[in-house]
Amino acid sequence: MNTTDTDRTHDTDETTVGSGTKAPVLSVRGLKTWFTTPAGDVRAVDGVTFDVAAGETLGLVGESGSGKSVTANSILRLVPQPGRIVAGEIRLNGKDLKELSPEQLREVRGSDIGMVFQNPMTALNPSFTVGWQLAEALRAHGGPTGREAEARIEQALADVGMPDPARQRASFPHQMSGGMRQRVVIAIGMINSPQLLIADEPTTALDVTIQMQVIALMKRLADERGTALLLITHNMGVVAKMCDRVAVMYAGEIVEQAPVEPLFAEPLHPYTAGLLDSLPRADHVRGKLPTLPGFPPDMANVPSGCRFADRCRFAQDQCRTTHPDLVEIEPGRSTRCLIVQQTGKPVSALIPNEPS
Repeated sequence: MNTTDTDRTHDTDETTVGSGTKAPVLSVRGLKTWFTTPAGDVRAVDGVTFDVAAGETLGLVGESGSGKSVTANSILRLVPQPGRIVAGEIRLNGKDLKELSPEQLREVRGSDIGMVFQNPMTALNPSFTVGWQLAEALRAHGGPTGREAEARIEQALADVGMPDPARQRASFPHQMSGGMRQRVVIAIGMINSPQLLIADEPTTALDVTIQMQVIALMKRLADERGTALLLITHNMGVVAKMCDRVAVMYAGEIVEQAPVEPLFAEPLHPYTAGLLDSLPRADHVRGKLPTLPGFPPDMANVPSGCRFADRCRFAQDQCRTTHPDLVEIEPGRSTRCLIVQQTGKPVSALIPNEPS
């Protein structure tokens, strides 16, 4: 895994962040979304770049406050005030979403881009049947009506594993379990065959026993239909089972990006290594799980160097003064760690051997 300066490619080069040879469905470049506050601009998303290809699942992971949901809202152009997109490109099959009018954006949302949010009870209207809400998703984008719409709705419910779709079509959200409601939300997100599905923490409100079922359902539908899936989560177990690639966010930036298997086997950023170390494992000796010391930086007053430096056991003086770029270490794998970039070694190789 050795590298030289001439081999490295910075995050302005699309080849470091793409999904291989496939043309991306979603292409995000240099995205910056800031929030104006009395303390200054909070840089919630600060230069994020990634691609998602057709039929691919990209996991966007990181702790709460890292900028994951703001990234999703930026793609959808749903950033609440006082937030604003200050820089970057958001392209869906080459179309820059930042240049669309509000009317054009409403057409894109729900047709070209499907959405699955955290809480199905807030995503669904309690006053209307699920059939009416699915029909509304069709009507809003020029879909069929009448019996053709009914057949399409029942098929959408069957596709997400709902028993007796004809009966469930007449049900209200409160008559369903949490898992069934989330399946309805997925059906609404997929009913117009979107090119991209964004799922923001889609299992947070669900029982642990059905979380993986819901994630597996979205993954299966995306695979079958060639839909690009952006899965936003803090659950690394879900990422390990369901994603093709992973982009790890910390303090508004992507600090590592890689295919799933090599990232879990050999992380290239100390923050990623810390996330993985904190996962409970069957071979762990009973006791406390490792934790990362300290806290994320104040995003209204970001440090000049690496934003993880104050929490990193490998940090050197240069890490506190030089802001690292996202650099490709090997094909398809990039990191925002100066030490790993200079040594060409994974984080595990930086840990000194314990004396025997």
